[in-house]
Amino acid sequence: MTNRDNKTLEFIKAYMAENGYAPSFVDIMEATGEPSKDGVTRTLSRLTNAGLISRVPGVARSIRVVDFSH
Repeated sequence: MTNRDNKTLEFIKAYMAENGYAPSFVDIMEATGEPSKDGVTRTLSRLTNAGLISRVPGVARSIRVVDFSH
């Protein structure tokens, strides 16, 4: 994972803990310094492929962090 991947995952976890729902692409862009939605898409794809998050394509705020505690 890249530094940006780690930063994005930690932001998603913190955002969801505070707000009770997933962040938008714009929220992620602002928090991580990613300049484009395409960059956010690539980062989220890497996190999904790594099994760290799940998403429903085409559905806003559908990011879920995979829980490995079970």
